[in-house]
Amino acid sequence: MAPNILVLLTFFAFAVLLVGTVLSVGKISRRAIWFLSIGSVSFLSVFFVQMPLQRLTSRVFALSPVWKAMAYAAIAGFVQEFFKFVSALYPEGNSTSGFLTGMGFGLAEVSFILLQAPFISFMLVVERIFALLFHCSSSGIVLYFKEKGRFILGYILISLIHAAMDFLAILYHIGLVSIVLAEAFAGAVSIFVFISFLFAVKRFTFKRKTSKELRA
Repeated sequence: MAPNILVLLTFFAFAVLLVGTVLSVGKISRRAIWFLSIGSVSFLSVFFVQMPLQRLTSRVFALSPVWKAMAYAAIAGFVQEFFKFVSALYPEGNSTSGFLTGMGFGLAEVSFILLQAPFISFMLVVERIFALLFHCSSSGIVLYFKEKGRFILGYILISLIHAAMDFLAILYHIGLVSIVLAEAFAGAVSIFVFISFLFAVKRFTFKRKTSKELRA
C-alpha cells in the first residue's frame, strides 16, 4: 500500500504543477479549491448514475461483447462529461472552472484506482497520467464551447471522443485488442485534446477577468 500512496502523492504534485502552469496561477485560491473539490465529488456519478445505467443496459438488451462495450463506453462518456460540466457551472462556468473540475474528477478517479491496485505497473501510471490530462482538458473544452454559445456541440463532441477511448479500453479488457493499441490511442487522444484546450484558450493565457478571479 505504501508504494501506491507514494505514486498517488506524485499524481497530486503533478496536478498542482499542471494547474499552476496551464492556468498561470502562482497559488491555488479558495475558488480553485472549490472547483477541484466539487469536481472530485462529481466522480460519484460513476457509481450512482453510470454503473446503474450500464447494468440496466445489460438487462434490457441482449448485446454481443462488441455492442455491449460500445454501449458501456457511450454511457461512461456522456455521463462523466455531463456531471463534470454541471459541477463547473457553480458559481460560474468558464474554461478555467471546467479545467479545474475535470482535474478534481481525474484525481478522484486515480485515487480510487491506485488505492485498490494490488501493484503499480509502469503502464498503469502512464495510463492514469493520460486519463488525468484528458479529464481536465475535455472539461475545459466543453466549458469553452459553452462560453461561445455552442455547448451542445462541444458536449457531444467531447463525449464521443471520451466514449471512443473507453471503447478501446473495454475491448482490451475483454481480449479483443492489444494493450499497446488501447494505450497508444488513449495517449494520442489525450495529448490532442490537451493541445486543443491550450489553443482554445490562447495557449496558456486566459482573459484578464478570469485570471483576476482565480487570484481573488
